[in-house]
Amino acid sequence: MPTETFGRRLRQFRLERSKSLRETARDADISVTYLSKLEGDEGNPTLDVLIRLARLYGVAVEDLTAGVMGDQAAPTLEASLQRFIDEYGEKFPELRDHDWQTMLNGIRLRGRRPEAPDDWLTIFVDLRRALGTKPD
Repeated sequence: MPTETFGRRLRQFRLERSKSLRETARDADISVTYLSKLEGDEGNPTLDVLIRLARLYGVAVEDLTAGVMGDQAAPTLEASLQRFIDEYGEKFPELRDHDWQTMLNGIRLRGRRPEAPDDWLTIFVDLRRALGTKPD
């Protein structure tokens, strides 16, 4: 089964636009080292970085990750996130989506994961708004 990693996809978008690592990093306001690590599948981009790169390449955030296969079929979710999904999954069906789970699972606030369901709810609702997902 062919797999495409996020890093390969990111590099493909950059090369299709004939941009260097240095130029892309500057335009996205990130370091060359960080961009290189992302393209080498050694880093986890923040939502802010994904949005900046998507805008720079003129694509949707979903286009950066569409069809990308990770090492695992489903992420191993942090316990507090899993409790949030169990509690709010019926109200927000996208919480059952692999991409949403993966994105939320990577969130850290000052190096720590959110613990309380209210914190997860605030983050989730703000992400939905930022990504243009229509409210229920």
